[in-house]
Amino acid sequence: MVEDSTHEQIKIVWFNQPFLINNFRVGDEWIFLGKIQYDFNAREKTLPSPIYEKKSAILPIYPETAGITSKYLRRLVENVTTPLSLLDFLPDKIRQSENLIDLNQAIKEIHFPLNNQSLAQAKNRLAFDELFLISLKMQLVRQEMQSLGAPSIKVQKDLLVKFTKSLSFQLTNAQRKASWEIIQDMTKPYPMNRLLEGDVGSGKTIVAVMAALNCIKNNYQVAWMAPTEILANQHYENVCKLLANFDIDISLITSNKIANISELKTKNEKLKNNNKSNSQKLIANSDLIIGTHSLIQDNINFKDLGLVIIDEQHRFGVKQRAALAARGTTQNEDKSRNHAEKISVN
Repeated sequence: MVEDSTHEQIKIVWFNQPFLINNFRVGDEWIFLGKIQYDFNAREKTLPSPIYEKKSAILPIYPETAGITSKYLRRLVENVTTPLSLLDFLPDKIRQSENLIDLNQAIKEIHFPLNNQSLAQAKNRLAFDELFLISLKMQLVRQEMQSLGAPSIKVQKDLLVKFTKSLSFQLTNAQRKASWEIIQDMTKPYPMNRLLEGDVGSGKTIVAVMAALNCIKNNYQVAWMAPTEILANQHYENVCKLLANFDIDISLITSNKIANISELKTKNEKLKNNNKSNSQKLIANSDLIIGTHSLIQDNINFKDLGLVIIDEQHRFGVKQRAALAARGTTQNEDKSRNHAEKISVN
């Protein structure tokens, strides 16, 4: 017989399992889960063959599958976490300054917390670990990037002033700040890796064009990759208009089209032979190459790539973005310049 806090009683029944009587002692608290029935002969409620669990403040519930219950998983987890002797990678100084519990305690109490406070402490420690390791990884990536080497691209102030004056509108403070930070970053002797974010119409294209213009006038090429042919065509037409007065050779290369700024002036006619040799010829002679995934084909080699712009970077895979950013100079040139600056635009 069992009783709850309201003194409601019910009979728990198991069939052919007499050994279970040894599990239950008078005064213990348990949780029972099952379907209540009514015994009309005895005129009492019964709970036949319920799932049972020793009562604690908080019980973990795990994702279940056929034949594997949370109770079974709890027993397995308890076996591997008692005792637990993991090496805590966080120094004592950091744990104390951030008020964090030990790693072994955190793993034990994320599964079997004594109370809500210990559960919160375990969550806090493991959340800190996750963010800490991500930050550490990013620091290592930055160090690796700085060891690669890249073209140091000087700031062409007069050119940039001339460009801004040629616009039919004034740059916003945010556009000026973003442009300046990017262009300043490009002066460093190691690769830049920036994410430029903004709403539709916020002026991300103008910022990218200013960075491209500054790079080109330092005698380096720029590659601009878009996720779709429609977007690549739009960028090609817009950038050609924005840079019309700056003597820059601009090309468009997609799977279906090869074009050059000179064609834009003659009704944008396609080249008659849209083949690999034409693609390579345009890239060799162009300052700015706009395209789709076609830019990362094995047969595509840039002459002297200094800046990579990837539009809507989330629509490309990590390896695809890296493949374009790593496209550098020809094989005969210095290996230290084989990694271009990169702007990802969202």
